[in-house]
Amino acid sequence: MLRPLAMGLLLGLTGLSVPALAQDTSAAGDTILVFHATGSMWAQIDGVPKITAAPSGKTGAAQAAPAKQEPVPEPATQPRAVATGMATLEATDQRGGPVIKNDLVWTVRHGASGDVLHESDAGGRIVVELPRGVHDVSVRRVSDGATAEGEIKLDGDRGTLSLPIVVELNASLTVPESAAAGSKVRIVWTGPDETDDYISVGPANAAGNGHANYTRTRDGNPLQLLMPAEAGTYEVRYVSRKTHDVLARKSIAVGEITAGLEVPVKAPAGSTISVAWTGPDYHDDYISVAKLDAAGNKYINYTRTSSGNPLKLLIPAEPGSYEVRYVQRQSHKILASEKIDATAVAASLKLPASAAVGSKIAVEWTGPDYRDDYISIAKIDSPGGSSLDYKRTRDGSPAEIKLPDEIGTYEVRYVQRQDHRILASKKVSVTD
Repeated sequence: MLRPLAMGLLLGLTGLSVPALAQDTSAAGDTILVFHATGSMWAQIDGVPKITAAPSGKTGAAQAAPAKQEPVPEPATQPRAVATGMATLEATDQRGGPVIKNDLVWTVRHGASGDVLHESDAGGRIVVELPRGVHDVSVRRVSDGATAEGEIKLDGDRGTLSLPIVVELNASLTVPESAAAGSKVRIVWTGPDETDDYISVGPANAAGNGHANYTRTRDGNPLQLLMPAEAGTYEVRYVSRKTHDVLARKSIAVGEITAGLEVPVKAPAGSTISVAWTGPDYHDDYISVAKLDAAGNKYINYTRTSSGNPLKLLIPAEPGSYEVRYVQRQSHKILASEKIDATAVAASLKLPASAAVGSKIAVEWTGPDYRDDYISIAKIDSPGGSSLDYKRTRDGSPAEIKLPDEIGTYEVRYVQRQDHRILASKKVSVTD
């Protein structure tokens, strides 16, 4: 009975009929009138009934429902950051050739979508930031339109790709079928003639850059090519310097060469002999005298074959058995040899036993009188090349020698200029 009574009182107080309220609510559109019949609104807060304390509605008789709330959109999801890395891209001129420094156009496409990630004409080597993954790379050389393609794989902070731009290179050679060892032959060639390309000769099984001799193509066409010193079958090649690729090759047979010597059986040590010879007389070939069994490039004295025939050869200062040789300068190949004995030579001295400090004495001598031999005075046990004063034997006998300014015992010597070999010696006392 209380709930209907409360509702009636409320309606009576407001002077509104139920239809009127409904009509008003409909007009409001956004307002809903809720009747609460539990009686809890009559409870008081600080002595004031809840129904009185509650805010009034549009009519002042009842509280309207809150306005309809628009749904709050959820925050938009932020795109996840894409991991990237730095890619180093370079192109080389031919496989294994030098890095190209300019004149290039680069294009990088996404490996999945095909979208262009980077496009530039930056030169041979570039560094570009790319998303991690596998991407397609192409490069084009502007000067000739040559291209190369590949993939760059970025699975970390850095990655590198080197693409060779390969262009077919052609060459040809015109070579004689045979030639003498150590001779020079004429080679006619065609080819790219790029920087430092060369025509070489070497063993047929040698690598592209393996050779005995070579001549740069820049030296002309035709050019001269030096054959190996050893006889055998060789290969003449056109070689690209930047890749060491063999662009053309031809076989050539290299034949033996001979030489001969006319040498005396013996000669005084340190003397000069006359040697008649036969041989190819190639550039810088020489006639040498050396110890027995010494290598071709080991000698004591030598004379170039360009000096004439016969030529003069200096025999060693030390007595003993030696070998005179015709040596081909290339590879120091010994083409001919003859044995010779160097015999001992003698010398003698005649001088006063003593003399005053700083004075000059006359020294009579005998000896071979070779070029630049000399009479000297030196400290005892000093090397042959050591002297306190000397005179050349070419100045005659006796030789005038100045004594040292200090008292003591010294040694007067006949010294052979070659090797400063002492042939004779005598002591002299220098007194006050």
